[in-house]
Amino acid sequence: MDNILYICSSNYSSMSAKELTNYNFKVLNSGTNWVLSEPDNKKLSDLCFPHYALLKPADCNVQSVNDISRTIFDFFFEKNKDNKIEKKFNLIFSFITEEKGLSNRVKNIEKNFMELFKKRMSRVSKLAENTIKNYNEILEGLFVFFYDFDKFFISGKAIYFGQRRMKDDAEAPSRSYLKIEEAYYILGKEPQADETVCDLGASPGGWSYSAYKRSAKVLAIDNGKLKKGAFDTPYIKHITEDAFKFKPVNNKTYDWLFCDIVEHPKQVLGLLQKWLENRWCRNFIVNLKFGYVDPVSLITDLKDKNSFLNRLSSTFKIKHLYHDRDEVTLTGIAK
Repeated sequence: MDNILYICSSNYSSMSAKELTNYNFKVLNSGTNWVLSEPDNKKLSDLCFPHYALLKPADCNVQSVNDISRTIFDFFFEKNKDNKIEKKFNLIFSFITEEKGLSNRVKNIEKNFMELFKKRMSRVSKLAENTIKNYNEILEGLFVFFYDFDKFFISGKAIYFGQRRMKDDAEAPSRSYLKIEEAYYILGKEPQADETVCDLGASPGGWSYSAYKRSAKVLAIDNGKLKKGAFDTPYIKHITEDAFKFKPVNNKTYDWLFCDIVEHPKQVLGLLQKWLENRWCRNFIVNLKFGYVDPVSLITDLKDKNSFLNRLSSTFKIKHLYHDRDEVTLTGIAK
């Protein structure tokens, strides 16, 4: 049976392994930010913790930069020797970022490999690109993941699940701005001009600022103050009130509900359920801090067919984002 390598954020491989086991995947091996598993009949995109997966990976242990480059080239050549490559394909090198010195090592290997690639397959090498454009579908190309200086996995196929590093903004009031920007990609939509947003627990305003940049009209609810780009703007109205007590005036329906509150997930989910039951929002992005609970059990409960999310939303996704820490992000569309 062909194996699958799942890559997640560093130090979250144990949670990823637990999630895979919970869904009856057989875990074979793991490292700081990766888990090797036998596949199952579940949709890979439904998993929370992996950011991307390499299909049918070859596990390699090679010493020198030149030998590693040749190993990677030979893998690609053998896989494609009977194929006529005419269109762009992905060529991605990745690695464990916490391993000191590994970044420079991989840069040298990639440079050495590209010299060999251009020499041996000049026309094909020009078709390689390192930008991921399609998510949740099988991508063809060459994918190399280093988990040590001489140890790496190679694959000709990969799936990326939408998590990605976002560009910061100097006017953003907080790091949480990066989470909401990333969450839009996961959901597949974002606030539009003149749409309405209610941001519960808004302070210091990172999520409100993100909606404001898109010319949405934001109602920011928090006893705390807004800062930087979210402060004193015509598109953001700040109301000093407890987010858990706030109710939309005249049962108004907002296009978006944002909620990033440092509180027990059960309380936050209770708040979301109330909003969905009262049809106070059409779309939602909610952050759940799992320092209070077992995240895998939480995710399992939310995905249960009898959960309020399955009953009250037409679609939802739960992901551990690139910019998430001890939290997961829930995005969805109300029924």
